[in-house]
Formats: sequence, structure tokens, C-alpha cells
Amino acid sequence: MILAALGRRRNYNIFEESVLRFVVMPWDCVLKFVGNDRYHAFMDIGRIDLIIRIGWWKIIWRHQWEPFVRTADIRYRYPLRMFQRFTLRTRIIYWDEYHLWMEHSFERRGRTVAVAISKNLAKNKKGVVSIEEALRLLKRDIERPTCPLAVQIINDTEELLKTRQINNTLFG
Repeated sequence: MILAALGRRRNYNIFEESVLRFVVMPWDCVLKFVGNDRYHAFMDIGRIDLIIRIGWWKIIWRHQWEPFVRTADIRYRYPLRMFQRFTLRTRIIYWDEYHLWMEHSFERRGRTVAVAISKNLAKNKKGVVSIEEALRLLKRDIERPTCPLAVQIINDTEELLKTRQINNTLFG
């Protein structure tokens, strides 16, 4: 995947989407359908492709940052079956102080079969890297987009779950 991304057009506008095409293989399936964990693996590939093509991979490598997903929320609408072809579209939809939010859309024959939003960050030896620093190193002066409602809802849900971890109760 990395070699393929390096061979394609780079220096994307940060808001362009990565478009990747896949075929569902038997090892992607639980019985006849793509397993939940494989959707997340495909999302990883979409993120890597986008980050390489934007140019962030050089910065991540040079500064020894450790990127990872903090949250991923996915909604499945239709199953993907063995040997079906599908397209994954990944794009940056928002960022806050420390997180880069991406939308991942799984499509088959022009129909969305699943959609996900992931909240991503990078750590260095001192802690979490600010998105402002990452954009500065990327040499891009870009205005932050308006926060989508879905991002606000996911943040609210995360806060509720964080409270549950602390208090060991969800509903009071």
C-alpha cells in the first residue's frame, strides 16, 4: 500500500479525498460477509494513502511521531460480500487542537454501504502533537473547517464514556 501511494500523485490539497478500489477477498470475510474488523483495516489503508499523498508521512517519519486512531464510529448499511468490488473514499473533514477527523465512505456501484468517522492523532516523546504544529511543518496555512454535527456528537459521546470509565457507571 505504501509503495502504491508513493507511486501516485502527491501533494494533494489537504481537503482532496483518497479514492481506493478493493475486491473483498476470502480472508476479509466472516462466513460470507466482510468482518467488522476488516472495515477498520481498510480505513487504516485509506488514512495511510491520504497522509502519504498529502506529504505528512515525511514529517511523521522525520519526527518519529506515532499516529493512531483515538475513536472510530462506523455505520453499516449493506454488507459487502466475498469477491465484490468496492471503493473507499477517505477525506479530512475537520480538526481541533490535537485531532484530525476523517470520513471514510465505503461504496459499491454508486451506493454507500458503510460510512465511518475517525478521530486521529499523533504522539511524540513529549505527548500529543498539535494539529497546528503538523500544519506548520507541512507548510500549509489552511483555515479550519466548521465543526460538523457528527463530530460534536461523537465528542459528547466520548465524554460520556470517559465519565463511565472514571465512575464505573454509564447511567448514574
